[in-house]
Amino acid sequence: MELLKNEITSVISKIEDVTADFNPYPHFYIENCFLNTEEIFEKEPDNKIFEFGRINKFLTFHDVPVDYDKLYNYFMDLSECLFKKFKIDKKVESVRPSLEYWIDNEDFNITDVHTDYLILKDGKKMGDDYELISGQVYLPDENDDIKLGTRIHEYIGEDIEEDTVYSDELISVKNHLNLKNNNVIEKFPVIKEIPFKRGVMFFHHTVPNSWHSAPKIPKGYIRKSMMLRLLIKIKKDMI
Repeated sequence: MELLKNEITSVISKIEDVTADFNPYPHFYIENCFLNTEEIFEKEPDNKIFEFGRINKFLTFHDVPVDYDKLYNYFMDLSECLFKKFKIDKKVESVRPSLEYWIDNEDFNITDVHTDYLILKDGKKMGDDYELISGQVYLPDENDDIKLGTRIHEYIGEDIEEDTVYSDELISVKNHLNLKNNNVIEKFPVIKEIPFKRGVMFFHHTVPNSWHSAPKIPKGYIRKSMMLRLLIKIKKDMI
């Protein structure tokens, strides 16, 4: 876990020096992060789900070495750093981190415009009891196709309720496009593309308007990345 501690420390240092962009929702990217991701995941088993075009490796920190308490403090420091950078005027009580290493091929079909905003299974809501911040690291072997990074979309329509739909019953806001509406995609133009270069780490705060998408993977290409998710419980003021 020493490598992971060093990577988190480096990321915190880079975040402190970057300026967040709040248009249309809080985000930024930094560079030269988690360049040794493959080493972090080398002992984790593959979860082969290539019927959806993805092999996935997980680190959920449920069964980890005895120094997890020290590692947890690094995730707490990262969460507090991100709250400050995104101007989230709340206090962090605890954090549930997860790391996933994704190996995607041309069959990967999650390319739609969506948000990740939801209600948790315990009924708690994001923005009230929890906040979710995601950081995706791009890990191509060569920087030969920088157009494969995350696309940021902005809604410019007039009726968000009409133009969007729920993905399932856990969702607290409509988080997918209503493709039955004619020309709905034109109401969600791309305003920024994050460059798909090795070591670029794209952070965004999951809020109701955090619309984004991933480009279709070209035939024969393997897209590799790591996703860090921080599910952060908000500390309530004591009465």
